[in-house]
Amino acid sequence: MTQGRANYFDNWFKKATGRKPFPYQRALAQCGRLPELLEVPTGTGKTAAAILGWLWRRRCHPKETVRNATPRRLVYCLPMRVLVEQTRACAVRWLNNLNLLAGTAIFKGNRLKSYEVDWKQQNKIAVVRLMGGESQRDWREYPEREAIIIGTQDMLLSRALNRGFAMPPQEWPIDFGFLNVDALWVMDEVQLMGPGRTTSVQLQAFWDAAPPSHGLRQTLWMSATLGSQAGSLQLPNWMQTPEKSQLLACQHTNADLQNPAFALRWNAPKRLELHLDSAANNTGVTKPKVKPARGKRKPGSKDDAQAGKPGEQGWTVESPDLHTAILDEANGGRLVLVFVNQVKRARELHDRLRASAGAGAEVLLVHARMRPRDRHAVVSKLGTATPASGRIVVTTQVLEAGVDLDADALFTELCPWPSLVQRLGRLNRSGTRPRSSDVNKGKAKPARAVVFEPVIFEPPSPARKEQESDGDYEERRKRELSWPYEPEAIDEARKLLAQVAEAHDGSLSPKTLSTLSISLPLEGPVLRRFDLDDLFDTDPDLSGGYTDVTPYLRAADRDVDAYLLWRRITGERDADETGERDADETGERDADEQVPFHRGELCPVPFYEAQEAFAEREVWILTLSTGRKGRAAWRKATGREIRAGDTVMVDREAGCYREDVGWTARDADKPNVIIDRCKRDDGKRVRAWVRLDGGTASLVCEIDEHIVGPRARLEDRRCFTKEWMELEPHLLLAEQKAMDLVGRLALNGTVGESVIRAARWHDVGKALERKRNGTFTRPFQEYLRRGGTAVEPHPRNNALYAKSNGRKPGGTSGFRHEMASLLAFLESKHVDDDLAAFLILAHHGKVRLLPEAWDDDDPVDLCGVRDGDRIPAAALPVGNNPIVLNTKIVLPSRQHRGWQGRVHKLLKKHGPFLLAYLEGLVRVADWRAS
Repeated sequence: MTQGRANYFDNWFKKATGRKPFPYQRALAQCGRLPELLEVPTGTGKTAAAILGWLWRRRCHPKETVRNATPRRLVYCLPMRVLVEQTRACAVRWLNNLNLLAGTAIFKGNRLKSYEVDWKQQNKIAVVRLMGGESQRDWREYPEREAIIIGTQDMLLSRALNRGFAMPPQEWPIDFGFLNVDALWVMDEVQLMGPGRTTSVQLQAFWDAAPPSHGLRQTLWMSATLGSQAGSLQLPNWMQTPEKSQLLACQHTNADLQNPAFALRWNAPKRLELHLDSAANNTGVTKPKVKPARGKRKPGSKDDAQAGKPGEQGWTVESPDLHTAILDEANGGRLVLVFVNQVKRARELHDRLRASAGAGAEVLLVHARMRPRDRHAVVSKLGTATPASGRIVVTTQVLEAGVDLDADALFTELCPWPSLVQRLGRLNRSGTRPRSSDVNKGKAKPARAVVFEPVIFEPPSPARKEQESDGDYEERRKRELSWPYEPEAIDEARKLLAQVAEAHDGSLSPKTLSTLSISLPLEGPVLRRFDLDDLFDTDPDLSGGYTDVTPYLRAADRDVDAYLLWRRITGERDADETGERDADETGERDADEQVPFHRGELCPVPFYEAQEAFAEREVWILTLSTGRKGRAAWRKATGREIRAGDTVMVDREAGCYREDVGWTARDADKPNVIIDRCKRDDGKRVRAWVRLDGGTASLVCEIDEHIVGPRARLEDRRCFTKEWMELEPHLLLAEQKAMDLVGRLALNGTVGESVIRAARWHDVGKALERKRNGTFTRPFQEYLRRGGTAVEPHPRNNALYAKSNGRKPGGTSGFRHEMASLLAFLESKHVDDDLAAFLILAHHGKVRLLPEAWDDDDPVDLCGVRDGDRIPAAALPVGNNPIVLNTKIVLPSRQHRGWQGRVHKLLKKHGPFLLAYLEGLVRVADWRAS
């Protein structure tokens, strides 16, 4: 790289981030081939390396071959919601600084206050968010545009497996195609992803084994703890699947170590202080003992702990010595992080520290059992200056990765080594609290890193179960000691900490940690190619359900949460009451009158805790039905009926929640800020956060105008638009839009031709004619006319329409029009174009691989289409005669190939990724022509 080119990149990077790049960041952006692994210490800018590296390679790299080899979509996958928010804010800020952001962003200091995408800005890049309860869908309408898509592993990987969470099945193939073709996947913090990281390896391996004829797919796995052997670039254990064999990695180099800013972080002084229990043996089980009492220590043991050697009696969250040490560290305006493995213990420790601190240090609590709005408020506060009295943050796993904190001291319960390394990454992150040079000169002491026991069992705890064997009892004790982690992972961490204390004199600098070899296992079921081919099929199974992909995404035992929201509820509403009260009027309203719930108010709580807390109280559980005025329907129940996965509405008077500490399970704790309907000064009703104070409610902030939920959708909802549209103009426009997409995406000749041909034919089935009582009728045209409203000159007599201007009640057409379009196409001169045929049938996603008879008692139809139905010549792209439909043409015979055989051939030729991608292109052409 020439010096001038390096300077240009450095200035460009600095304009985006405010600082110059580290050498490894420059190398990642400038190299010829993108690596698969990126393993650098915490706090050294992996997020910027990935996002800006992709952007440079896509837009600014001097070599055209590199620009063309860089996918147009960056899919940034993270294990937790809190990381999505922070990463999205960074991406929006960097693009905004480079004047490349599609849309408008508003910042309040360093915090992103709001961002609205504007797809009309053609040469700009949008940032899209995909996570539970809040997912953007508009990005799918612009497959030719560059975009950064940031989301959680559940939302993104479920879509990459054609089973998108929070999506109707007919839309699965769109995201499946667009997220797997022309996409660079960044898997960040893979040590927290469990089976998801294994699935990500397999998806990339399937692409690499048989690359489709069009498109790109790449994956970059990132973490400070990738599980590779120290000094080696061999495949780590978690990547050693049957299909994976190659590796190209990127790590920091000597050039990085010579960079002053990188060297500060690399040598950041951190001193291990162990307060583990000496009675814990190699199995992780604590030997019985009676004294000394918990929290008391023998003379001299404190010095041993400070030297990095375990004392005889470990600290726990109940130990007074621990509380004193935490409060002492906060003196002088210092930031202290305290990591606790379980929410219940974190809450208890927070309460004790808050009581002890009094008017002194600020004590905050952050964990997963909080409403996203409340958790975000606390996390945002962490970005402000530490008060002069100091700040103590008690937290769980939610802050151990991705959050840019620079603490002066850290206290943590023993946890698996990868998690411990991530937690240590929040301590002296900048390398300036203190600097290694000051420590070497004796001017300062290293940042204090205290590791203590999660829990110490003393006889008779835990109680022995009746008829429980010695082996079962010891196994249960091991699990309860280490929960929520595996005992083996805790054992490994104990050994590595002992190694740090003995061989490295207690140093926990990134330089020291890089010398320690760790094991990150292959987790979960391994996705195989035949599994992926099965998932391509979106038809329900015999029970009416679909393959559950959850085991491929996360550990099965973690999905035990119910999602709670608190509202003001009075019970049954009077039958003659029709008015809708605002929050500042009478306020209270029954469950069916509530405004739609918002993802910011959903608090995840283990369902068994919710059952116990509410027991016989009334709660309202969300159903799949549609209630009064199109709102979500809520079923009245008792707390005992709450199950995992339920969304549950609770009367705020039932309590169990506080904004500052989250879920408490105490009925005396009632949330004071909830969501309700509120009237603006202009009289418009809006959904808003309101604060309750006695009998009054005051506006906190407006959310939106969604005060009524989505109504039940009729079949073929996209056939109803704002204006009447005749069939032939729609088909011609769809053909033109498909040609535009094919040109901009540079699809090769035959594949592009099939996409264009499918767009031209996709809706001809809407002109279907059926003979009734000796005359031909047009069922779909009648369906459109029933739903629409006459507006001169439409609807015209005998005109064929693709869309009408309304959706009044009027039943359905009685058949799938795409099935009729396919049967007509198979009677045309293009009968051998299997790809166009598939795209025609699949363009709504409701019929794809297995057309079936709708009348099981008398199966003479195919998706409602019958032998003898016909498509008039006026609707056909070619020919002057109507086409009489023959449903048997999709069955295998000597005269023609069967439908399943055609699709199998397509899957073998193009692969599931590209086939779904082409489906999406035809749908986009249809949308743009509507």
